[in-house]
Amino acid sequence: MSAPQAAPPTLHLVVRALPSRSGSRRLRRYPLVILDWLEQITERQNVIALAVVGAGFAALGAESVARRLGIGPRPARWLLRCGYTAMWTSVALFIVAGFLPADS
Repeated sequence: MSAPQAAPPTLHLVVRALPSRSGSRRLRRYPLVILDWLEQITERQNVIALAVVGAGFAALGAESVARRLGIGPRPARWLLRCGYTAMWTSVALFIVAGFLPADS
């Protein structure tokens, strides 16, 4: 028999209100919940999927800019930018994953 696994943390429980000097309340995030969220986002299959989707968008945008597809220049540039943004985001997430503590 295996032990039951704990449910992953949810983001709506991340924020807590703390009083400040002026009497108003400010919001502060729990760092451990943010690290758990980053670990979920930077999982290998998520980063690879983002890179593949970005490459697909960039390829469609490049074909459209070369006027091989029947869409206009504005949507073609939008596809190209979205593709490159997704690919660079996956690179950034891969770098962030390298700095996160390893699971034992």
